[in-house]
Amino acid sequence: MVSTLQVNTIGPFTGTDITIETGKTLTGTASQFKITGGTAGQALITDGSGGISFGAVDSLPTQSGNADKFLKTDGTTATWETVSHDPTMGGDLSGLSSNAQIVADAVGVSQLSATGTADATTYLRGDNAWSAISAGTANEPNFFVKSTSDQVWAGSYDNFTLPTVISESDAGSWDTTNYKFTVPSGKGGVYMFVIYFLAATGNNYYVRTYINGTTEGQYRSSAGTVSGNHVIQGVFHHDLAAADEVEVQHYTGGSFTNGGATFFGFRIAT
Repeated sequence: MVSTLQVNTIGPFTGTDITIETGKTLTGTASQFKITGGTAGQALITDGSGGISFGAVDSLPTQSGNADKFLKTDGTTATWETVSHDPTMGGDLSGLSSNAQIVADAVGVSQLSATGTADATTYLRGDNAWSAISAGTANEPNFFVKSTSDQVWAGSYDNFTLPTVISESDAGSWDTTNYKFTVPSGKGGVYMFVIYFLAATGNNYYVRTYINGTTEGQYRSSAGTVSGNHVIQGVFHHDLAAADEVEVQHYTGGSFTNGGATFFGFRIAT
């Protein structure tokens, strides 16, 4: 048999608490349970020690119209923010991610993965290795030769007679028998050659370079009669390959003997 208890106020028999027996409940509809206090939108919050009070509950800002955004808080207020697909870079990078640039001086020697030792005597090669700077071989190959007697000129081209080697960077590159220079192996490039000689009375002096049996450069030193002694010089540039042979020849309209000659050459570019 179910009993009905009708009262306006319930109070404890002793103390200040009314305890519901374990395993028992108070039932009713939501509208039947009314607790005074609080404001609209607040909720009952427990302090974990049995105390209950009304308080605000954090909630998400409205999601309507905020598709693909992310939630951001400043520590007090939560807001929806747009996701940037091209953010501004930071740290050692500047600009946007689509066109990021390395900040000046951000990369130093310590950031490089190069092999070898970086110091005042090395440089960074294209293969990412520190290498010692070579002392270099300026204007090599080179040679400097001269005649030992007067040159006999005739009415046909002939090699200058230049048997004496004053100096040469590559031993044997000057042929002291056939009077010609051979480009050493692996040392092709642009060469400069200079011939100068003492001319006596004569006319129509010609000098030329003769490369691999073919005339490549010709210099006419005089178109008329020359009287007395004159120093005449011819300068030639040639792009040569390894094993090319270079001779220097003379020619005149007459036949006579004049002073000696000097011939030298050197590579000016590879």
